[in-house]
Amino acid sequence: MHITSMGGIYRNESSIVNLDNAKGSGTHWMAYMKRRNRAVYFNNFGNLQPLKESRYLDVLQIEYNALSTLRLK
Repeated sequence: MHITSMGGIYRNESSIVNLDNAKGSGTHWMAYMKRRNRAVYFNNFGNLQPLKESRYLDVLQIEYNALSTLRLK
């Protein structure tokens, strides 16, 4: 995964990020919403604390989903 920023980190922003590389078909994604010093992070695998993303977001508090939304066979 590689996070690039268009013009720097914003105080308020939100995005859906493809976690595959630029040449891949998009194997996995995550979403976030940042408002000042707080962010909400969603990963459909669930219970994954955002490490690289938290450094990018540069906030004091990140809420994230604890449960997976995937249906595994």
